[in-house]
Amino acid sequence: SVMIYAYEVSGMIRIKTQKPTSQPTDAAYLKLKQYVAVILDRLGMANRLPLRNRILERLTVLNEKDTHLIQSIVKALSDHLDQSNSGENK
Repeated sequence: SVMIYAYEVSGMIRIKTQKPTSQPTDAAYLKLKQYVAVILDRLGMANRLPLRNRILERLTVLNEKDTHLIQSIVKALSDHLDQSNSGENK
C-alpha cells in the first residue's frame, strides 16, 4: 500500500511541476498565420476552401511550443517546394 500511495503522490508532483504553456504574442500569431497562409496558397488551396479557413482558425488555439512546431513544418514544406520548383526550372 505504501508503494501505491507513493505512485499516486508522484503523479501529483509531476502535474505541479509542469510549467504552464504560454500563448504566443499577437505579433507572433499574425506572423505564423501569414506563413501558413502563404504555404497553403503554394500548395494550391484557394481562399474559399473551408479547410484552409479552418486551418487558419485553429492556429489561434496553439500554445507557444506548438507555434514553434508549426513554424518548423511550414519551413520544411517551403524548402521542399522551393527545391521542387528549382528542379522544374532546369
